[in-house]
Amino acid sequence: MLQKLSNYINKENLSENRLKWVGLSMVIQAALITPIVGLIIILTGNHLLFWGLYTSIMYLTFIPGLTGASVKAVLSTFIVSIMMCITIIVSAIGVYIFQM
Repeated sequence: MLQKLSNYINKENLSENRLKWVGLSMVIQAALITPIVGLIIILTGNHLLFWGLYTSIMYLTFIPGLTGASVKAVLSTFIVSIMMCITIIVSAIGVYIFQM
């Protein structure tokens, strides 16, 4: 599966759809992922550490797009940020469960 993903990213890197991926990653991050992660952080104790981590992860998605990086860089950082968001969600839920 990682090989297929890598091949797809390399194929998209050669195409001229850079702005499509920049816009798509920013919209998904801002309109879909941010409310979900924010709500989970609030409902699980509103810890400042999780907000700080999530804020840096959110900017991780925006910086490559705003600097004009390649599609490969944009997609790679977006995938990494999604994995890190999942980690924050699991960690926030774990801290909430074990504090009870």
